[in-house]
Amino acid sequence: MSFEKPLGASGAEIAGYRFVTVWQVRAPIERVFDTIHDATEWPLWWRGVESITSLRPADSSGLGGVTRYVWKSALPYRLVIDTSATRVDRPYAMDGRSSGELVGEGRWRLSEEDGVTTVRYEWDVATTKAWMNLLGPLLRKAFGWNHDVVMRWGGEGLRARLEGANTQAARLAYLEAAGWRANYDRDWLKLLWLVLDLNRDEFGLRWPRALQAAYYITRASVAWVPVDHNLPVVQRYIERYYRVARRWGKNARFHPERAAEFELRYWLEHRRLSGQPQSAKGPLEDALSDLHAELFQADDVRARRSGVLRARAADAVDDITGRRVADVETAWATVERLLREAYKVVFSQ
Repeated sequence: MSFEKPLGASGAEIAGYRFVTVWQVRAPIERVFDTIHDATEWPLWWRGVESITSLRPADSSGLGGVTRYVWKSALPYRLVIDTSATRVDRPYAMDGRSSGELVGEGRWRLSEEDGVTTVRYEWDVATTKAWMNLLGPLLRKAFGWNHDVVMRWGGEGLRARLEGANTQAARLAYLEAAGWRANYDRDWLKLLWLVLDLNRDEFGLRWPRALQAAYYITRASVAWVPVDHNLPVVQRYIERYYRVARRWGKNARFHPERAAEFELRYWLEHRRLSGQPQSAKGPLEDALSDLHAELFQADDVRARRSGVLRARAADAVDDITGRRVADVETAWATVERLLREAYKVVFSQ
């Protein structure tokens, strides 16, 4: 998201934003396009869309109509936005113009590769509410976070509608991908919060123990960052993390010492093999397969499949941090998708 300060017709300063959202769905591009294009059914699958009303019907080409959307969000306010389509190119593109409480232009772009459809939505928009314009400089991050939450709800709903997505797998994948991003951004407070949620979801820890475990693994991550890190310190915090998770977790059946051993081996192999070709990533795949077999009590076949997928997710992260990708947002969406597919494997019966 970027932030600008354009001027309104009266010359008053208004708050302008640029948002970029990327979803990936394992479904044919035609089905994905049709599902997004049929906005009348958004309330059925997109949490956050409260109501949709047609103010003027579109012509035979799908253009010229005006639709009113009422959105509810993670923050305690609602937005009323009127939207008109300016381009429909099935199944690759849709453009629209919004007015009302948010004015701007939005662009949907879709592409498909290997059965995965990538949806990219770009929105250049400005607020018109006086209180939003006044507080924009102070609440810019909050508005951006709110938009990201609403768009994440959309991606989750779309995947559930077209993939029948596993909710637990999707939740863990989101938290882990966001945690990776916070880790590489050195945003330790955000990482702590994400890991706190991850501990509650993955192990069933209550808040106090989830916080304790999150503290330990965050300390391990901080200690791990320097190339000349103190390995015994890293190992000690990882072991403390898994001991708390095993002792107090409702869903934990693993041996903490073995889980810590495999986790550390995964960290070591990931760093050692970063930037190497996929054909050299066998030790990384082995470490993750062993970790998944221990953590999730998965059989060898499921542990291997999930371990390989998670290794590919780690490769995608390396491409991002190594500045080997041009489209960073799509790359992060790929990371989350691979993690989602890895967790779906271990949670399958």
